[in-house]
Amino acid sequence: VIEELLRGLEAVRATNWQAHYYRTRNGAEVDLVLDGPFGLLPVEIKYGSSFDSRRLRALSGFIADHRLEFGLLINQAEESGWITENIFQLSATWL
Repeated sequence: VIEELLRGLEAVRATNWQAHYYRTRNGAEVDLVLDGPFGLLPVEIKYGSSFDSRRLRALSGFIADHRLEFGLLINQAEESGWITENIFQLSATWL
């Protein structure tokens, strides 16, 4: 999934962005953080089609700590849409 996202950014010739992995000392992780002219975009990737809000705590915390409008969850869900006020779920089939 990460490779597809990065390949897509390169394909549209998006420039001046960097990809990072985020982990706190307490072990909270965000799989991918894109940083560029568009700002920060945290991306959490889950294999399953459903989500457990407890497993999205790190993503929610990152969004709050950095005062971002939203973050992205990519998984195997059939539907894409807002699952919380600031987390958008995107089906991996859209990549």
